[in-house]
Amino acid sequence: MSNYPVRICCLENATALRALLDCLTHRFGLHNLHMTLLYDWVYWIIRVRHESILDDSLGDLDALLQEYGHLSEVDKKLATVFVHLDGGTDLIRVMQEDHMPVIAYGEIDFESVEIFCKELAQGLGYCPPSLS
Repeated sequence: MSNYPVRICCLENATALRALLDCLTHRFGLHNLHMTLLYDWVYWIIRVRHESILDDSLGDLDALLQEYGHLSEVDKKLATVFVHLDGGTDLIRVMQEDHMPVIAYGEIDFESVEIFCKELAQGLGYCPPSLS
């Protein structure tokens, strides 16, 4: 999968994430996308890999991602998380060792995002802006 176009986008809140996922579904089809969704306590970080996107469509994908968040470079910490996930390391182990909540790897389930937000907000006792 490493030869497929990859984009990293940071989003400020779950509302932007939901809207982005809805647009990605309609524009590209979620079944064609391999996505990784992380939450770093400030931002939602989504890595999108598309196995059949043409180079001339990358601009459309970039524009869509920038509409809801901002494109980002992969820093050392994120690179480590992605290497572990792509290498087949168990999600729980990645979260424990890399201290990065992994919400989804592969396809993103809208329901799992909602459950994560609800449970984290309940555990914290309040809802941070990034979860709304």
